[in-house]
Amino acid sequence: MKTISLHQLSSLGDQTPAPIASHVIADNQAGYALALDVGGEHYEVVSENGERLRFRTIEHLLDVLVDAPEVAHIARLDFSRWYPSPAYA
Repeated sequence: MKTISLHQLSSLGDQTPAPIASHVIADNQAGYALALDVGGEHYEVVSENGERLRFRTIEHLLDVLVDAPEVAHIARLDFSRWYPSPAYA
């Protein structure tokens, strides 16, 4: 999987005519992460030091997506890593 930093996200739309689909990965231990699908190529959004970028809340992640108009405004939500807390299990 390729990586892209958050500040490179805005220029990605200029580099490719392919639609950019976003995938929100929810992990109740680590927070939310963002991955992109650009014409069949998968990108993981990383921090400036190359680590997977984590968002504390879904609202923060969605604010980032709103600021990137080249990314499709329909996101796939992946909750496969989201487990119920023991109090509600």
